[in-house]
Amino acid sequence: MKKVVVAGSLVLDIEPIPVPGGDFSFLPGRKTGVSSIVFNLGGVVGNTGVALARLGMPTFLLGKVGEDVGGRIVSDLLGRLNVPNRLEKVSTLPTSTSIVLPGPNGERMILQSKGAGQSFIPEDIAPQLLSGVSLLHFGNPPSMRTLWSERGKGLVKLLGKVRDCDVATSLGICMPDIEGEAGKQNWKAILARSLPLVDLFLPDIEDLLFMLERPLFDRLRQEASAIDALDLPLIPILADELIAMGTGVVCIKIGKYGLYLRTAGKERISRIRSLFDTPSMVSAWSDQSLWIPPCHVPHIVSTKGARDTATAGFLAAVLSGHGPMEALVLASQTAARCLMGVDATSNIPSLSELEKEQSVRFEHFAIASGWRKQGFVYFRETEEGKA
Repeated sequence: MKKVVVAGSLVLDIEPIPVPGGDFSFLPGRKTGVSSIVFNLGGVVGNTGVALARLGMPTFLLGKVGEDVGGRIVSDLLGRLNVPNRLEKVSTLPTSTSIVLPGPNGERMILQSKGAGQSFIPEDIAPQLLSGVSLLHFGNPPSMRTLWSERGKGLVKLLGKVRDCDVATSLGICMPDIEGEAGKQNWKAILARSLPLVDLFLPDIEDLLFMLERPLFDRLRQEASAIDALDLPLIPILADELIAMGTGVVCIKIGKYGLYLRTAGKERISRIRSLFDTPSMVSAWSDQSLWIPPCHVPHIVSTKGARDTATAGFLAAVLSGHGPMEALVLASQTAARCLMGVDATSNIPSLSELEKEQSVRFEHFAIASGWRKQGFVYFRETEEGKA
């Protein structure tokens, strides 16, 4: 079975669990009781990485913590999960920590203190860590000055080192600090430099709009949430732009509008040899344009980590040799299991269990003209995108 390394942001999440049916609100001078306060892992390493391990993928986690109480808690949590890992202790920075406050409909407000988890440099990805590895998934460089400064010089160097080891690269991104220096960078230029070295790119739509369509992003933020006010025909246009920048596979996570997949032609896909290692796999993954709605979730417990776990489901499917449609379905199923759990990963079963699931239901929505619907999947009606 193909092995994956997950590296990058690692966060300690401190989460109050509301009393069932109770009123969780903030009023000056008022004490609000909760049923418990729990410590969970977060960030790409804590969400995507742990979810991949739960799905049954041979997974190695690479993260950073401070030499503090938070770092000891993170180390203890990883030890209980029994997932192979390497934690580097940073003496000059605290452990990255978030306080995750519950809100209505499973939504969360997150107060985050940046720290050691945002201090990655290219040299942290040592070649010996990649021996026998098929894929490295990295996230989230927009939170790491060491990688986005100088027009993404550090990120380009990191990705290049991985590619030099004949290991496929996968990249997740997050929203930069909009009001800070990171938010003032030319992210479109950084992506243009980086994406030729990225084989699988899995962005969230809000982050992508910020980086590629900043004026539109700012306008949508004023009107409503970016997803609610989104013009859906824009999604394939953005995906085509990313493919033109040089990446091989794009999977855009669009919340209530599901997942959109766009892939490059055979020449680009055939270069991802550690993942698509047969002619049939190269053919199956070339020139695809697919869109699926999200799985139906009867009751959402928490939205935290859903998109990171969708990434895990998608990557697990690719590592297991599935085709693009199956990868989207398994990504959606994994995210649905996350939404039904009290934390991001404990409700996620093995990939084989998801594959056997018979009662999967998908939501319904109309995309636009120019698409052919087959079952719950939409196929783009273009010469290169026809199934």
